[in-house]
Amino acid sequence: MLYNIFQMISRELKRRPNRQISSDTTTLLNLWFLPHHTEVLTMFKTLDEDTCLKGLHVTVRLMAAMHDILQYLCAHAKLGSSHAR
Repeated sequence: MLYNIFQMISRELKRRPNRQISSDTTTLLNLWFLPHHTEVLTMFKTLDEDTCLKGLHVTVRLMAAMHDILQYLCAHAKLGSSHAR
């Protein structure tokens, strides 16, 4: 039963978009996509100033949260306090 469910799920996997948020800054497309800094500079250049500022602000907030999560995981790993042993 479980094997059949996993087979169905694996057939339905879709390729994730190579964007973090949509062009109009209203929709989160792929939380796990990490844009290169040059991509961030050109990501919203065709929008008006207020929408561009909003998009950059959202992008920076998402990157800051990801950075904090990764810093926490790296610090935890360096302490050697893993419960997996």
